[in-house]
Amino acid sequence: MRPGADDAGWDALQEIRVESGYAYGTIGADIHVFGDGTPVYRLFEHQPVTALDSEWLRAQPSRMLDSRSAVVDFTGRDEELRALTTWRDTGQRLAVRWLHGEGGQGKTRLALQLASDADARGWKVVDAVHGTDTHPPAELKQDLRLDGHAGVLVLVDYADRWPVSHLSWLFHNRLLQKDVPARVLLLARSVDQWPAVRGRLNRLRVNADPSDQYLAPIPEAGEQRERLFGVARDSFARHYRQITRPERISPPDALNDAEFGLTLAVLMAALVAVDTAAHGRRAPAGMTGLTAYLLDREHENWEQLYETSGAGSGYRTPPAVMARMVFLASLIGLSHRSYAEQLIGVVIDEIPPEVLLADHSVCYPPTELFPEGVLQPLLPDRLAEDFLALTLPGSPVTAYPTDRLAGAICTTFLQPLSDAFPRNWITRAVTFLAAAATRWPHVGTGYLYPMLGAHPEVATHAGSTALLQLASMEDVDLDMLTMVDDTIEDLSGELARFDLATGAVATCERVTPRRLEATTVPDERMRLLNRLGLRMLHAGRPFDAIQPLGDAVDLGRQSMAEADPSVLPLQAKALIRLSRALMDTGSLRFKAYALSAEAAQVARALVDDGSDSELLLLAECLSTASDNAHALGQGETALEFIDEAVSIYLFLRETSHDSVLPQLASALNALGRRLRSLGRIQESARPTFDAMEMRRELIKADFPTHFADNVRSIIDFGICTAEMGLSDQALNSFITATGFLRKLVEVQPGLLPDLADALEWTGRQLALTGRTDEALVVTEEAVAIRRKEWDADSTNAEALANSLHLLALRLDECGRTDEAADAAGQAFSFRWALANAVPELDSFGAIALDLGLRGHLLRRLGRLDEAESDLLNARTAIRDLADQQLTPQLPERLAGILDELAGVLHELGKSHEARDVAAEAATMRRRTPPPPSPRRRRVYSPSRELQRPDGAQTEELAIRRTLETAILVHRPLAEKEPDRYLPPLAVALHNLGRHQLRNSGRPDDAITSLRESCAVFRELSRNNVFFVPQLALTLNNLGSALYQLGRGQDALVPFEEAAGYYKALAATDASYGELLVSALNKVGLVLHELGRPDKAREILLRAVTLRNSLPPHSS
Repeated sequence: MRPGADDAGWDALQEIRVESGYAYGTIGADIHVFGDGTPVYRLFEHQPVTALDSEWLRAQPSRMLDSRSAVVDFTGRDEELRALTTWRDTGQRLAVRWLHGEGGQGKTRLALQLASDADARGWKVVDAVHGTDTHPPAELKQDLRLDGHAGVLVLVDYADRWPVSHLSWLFHNRLLQKDVPARVLLLARSVDQWPAVRGRLNRLRVNADPSDQYLAPIPEAGEQRERLFGVARDSFARHYRQITRPERISPPDALNDAEFGLTLAVLMAALVAVDTAAHGRRAPAGMTGLTAYLLDREHENWEQLYETSGAGSGYRTPPAVMARMVFLASLIGLSHRSYAEQLIGVVIDEIPPEVLLADHSVCYPPTELFPEGVLQPLLPDRLAEDFLALTLPGSPVTAYPTDRLAGAICTTFLQPLSDAFPRNWITRAVTFLAAAATRWPHVGTGYLYPMLGAHPEVATHAGSTALLQLASMEDVDLDMLTMVDDTIEDLSGELARFDLATGAVATCERVTPRRLEATTVPDERMRLLNRLGLRMLHAGRPFDAIQPLGDAVDLGRQSMAEADPSVLPLQAKALIRLSRALMDTGSLRFKAYALSAEAAQVARALVDDGSDSELLLLAECLSTASDNAHALGQGETALEFIDEAVSIYLFLRETSHDSVLPQLASALNALGRRLRSLGRIQESARPTFDAMEMRRELIKADFPTHFADNVRSIIDFGICTAEMGLSDQALNSFITATGFLRKLVEVQPGLLPDLADALEWTGRQLALTGRTDEALVVTEEAVAIRRKEWDADSTNAEALANSLHLLALRLDECGRTDEAADAAGQAFSFRWALANAVPELDSFGAIALDLGLRGHLLRRLGRLDEAESDLLNARTAIRDLADQQLTPQLPERLAGILDELAGVLHELGKSHEARDVAAEAATMRRRTPPPPSPRRRRVYSPSRELQRPDGAQTEELAIRRTLETAILVHRPLAEKEPDRYLPPLAVALHNLGRHQLRNSGRPDDAITSLRESCAVFRELSRNNVFFVPQLALTLNNLGSALYQLGRGQDALVPFEEAAGYYKALAATDASYGELLVSALNKVGLVLHELGRPDKAREILLRAVTLRNSLPPHSS
């Protein structure tokens, strides 16, 4: 750029040079491109529509329905326009709004009116168009500078068709980061994508205000429909010379019908009324009639053009062929000429493609933005959808001609094609056909559903927009949607596909209830619930995920108690995912930790059975349990978990080479962090450095996949070297990581916490070198990120408190002590609120440090009374601090706080109290944390491969381990929630006893299990007779176990008790008669063996009498 000669500021000097293809230039904004150079999206300065030729408009009246033609004067929607105007003109600097409503509801008209008003008020209005819809424009550069403008308004039509990550790029565009107000208006048919977009927006480094606005149907009551009809009729009539008294034209149908709640429907009624009046025709009634009429007028124009071809017009396409071209264009949309000709050749071979494209452009010219594009579709979209439906054979409108080849065209373009054909049209094709199928059932049943059933992968390629459309259809073919859902699972497995997440969870939510109804098999039900919960987690819906994952966990616990080992892997996964959902919601953190520990128990049962194939699952469970324990401040427990996980990954690396290297590197990073948190700095170096080396090897093989993790390793490496006193090396690491992360967060906002970590550590190291101003700048940026994260998710309060504490230090180093005290106060406020919300965090040490820092700063400011209050509160927190929470450096820091309090008390004339506090400080310095626990690591070795039991032993072992694990899991749960967990505990004990009785050859073990089961069932049956039959059965089995040991006298007691219960049950339910007979026989047999023949004979005769009295089917 160079200074301009006038006072306007700067002129833009831009040189664009290209050897082949196209070059794009934008002044005042960014251009984001894919790896192949294709733009992710393009920005164009909004151009008001110039007056269009009336004759050209009349030739195909649907042209007047295109809102961008601006034929109809704006009217109605006053409240909605006021809401948008208020949003535009007030609020914070950057705001984003999702304007949604049914297709044809008037979103674009409303947005264009807002744009017109904004332009008149000095705003720059910009159109953002997705890259798949853009083609080289005539003006290859756009001047989007905002000099002298009041603000910038960006319009994004079809926003629900943009991948979320691409919208993320748009939100970061430099155009939106200027000093003037910036507004982004996103237009969409539904609100389904908005939560994902809003979530992404909340996590970006831009401070934006997100909101949504629903465009409701025009109400039946009142005069809005009639007023809109009148304005539209008069606007259309201006293009018909023969219409001189438009007010005499009435609606062709009653406007109070539900179908005329759509703005487009009223406009169509007005247009058809005017056009039929101009041609002396009778206007049809109903939306179907209006649609057919307008499409007939398209046909008339094609016919007229073809008939005049002999007059030298050059138009050579017969109407039937043009109809096929319009069908193709409606299906695939605006396309590149380079491959449009290939596509046409697939379905139409009687006329050269270049001729067809030229003739089609006569009827449907490309827009001014994309003059090089071809196959401009019929507009409005809803009319194009209806055209597709009416053209496909099976249409109920018999008066409109169908095309027998239309179905073949759909089939051709909705099946996997070779790489020679770009697949840009797939999203549009599936979405438009699905939208048409909601009004025209034959489109779905005859074409879309069978085609997607044959090739469900096409639906996944179409993306979230198409999947959402399919899942929302009331009469969708659920068999087809189930195949699509399974294809998503095959494609992504358990990995998160962020641009597919909202559509993937929509299909899963739609088909899962039906699939659950169709099966009673526990592991299949768990698999379905697990899938749904995971999809919800991937879509950023942890609250919703809790229900299906909780159901899966309950089902797994029940199945484990019933001796079903097949559910163990699914149970471990369900527990881990439920744990993550609870952690993500910030609620029940201790429960989340308990669930992850339970998952590790379950996974360990699989491994103890000799299932080394499940070692990877166990390691994952252990790693998650470590993370959760660390979040609760349980450092030693967290270390124990991650130590075991690392040992498993090391064993797996030996047996499966480098396939587990990414997981091993992550576990080593976590191990280093756990050791550092316990003050074991020297020990943390080796795993941290090893992880760093592994990451370097991984990015050599697959840079895109492993780069983000490599940056995290750089941060860990920097922290480790900083803690070891290697400041220069640490600072270089943090600066490197920060540079990488600034770019990565643009497309991976989940890395924002990592960026904040790097910035905070950069600030620490800069401060150590005396570069305090630079340290403050990066720390302030970290705090801004933490605040943004906290605004989006209150579970990030602890990280924000830590960041504010560091900000207070950096402000104080720059001489801004007042502000430093405020920052320290904010840190304490967040920490105190968190301690009250999650008391299991044990935050006394951190609270003491926050209060101590603010007390120190207030003392320096001369505010001694306030300093005394803070430091006394810090002293209270220090007294509540357990030895287990101490790290090697903490006693000295806490003693310093007590020294500060002693100084304040002395200055306030409280010398006696000051001496007592000084003594406490000396005592604190003598306190030491407990000695480090020995690192007990479980070592896995390949020799275990040689110790596998045979098949029968494997099955027996699996059942026993399943039951033992079920008991281990349910004991602590039953202590907290006995009503819920005592029943499955009793069942597991009973089943274990039976298993031991039959398989282990050790009836003594069976007796122990069965006695405990009897005790639990006896307790349960006191309050609920439902458990009496189970108690009787368990007593019966206990008696059998005692009898096998030759303990007849002991066996008699449970046998008699069981007979008593069966007698009571049989009195009200005859089906228990047979069980009573069996119980009496056992009592009689034992009495006989105990030398009591008379009593035995009496009992056995009673059994015979009872058996003879039973109905035949019972005996």
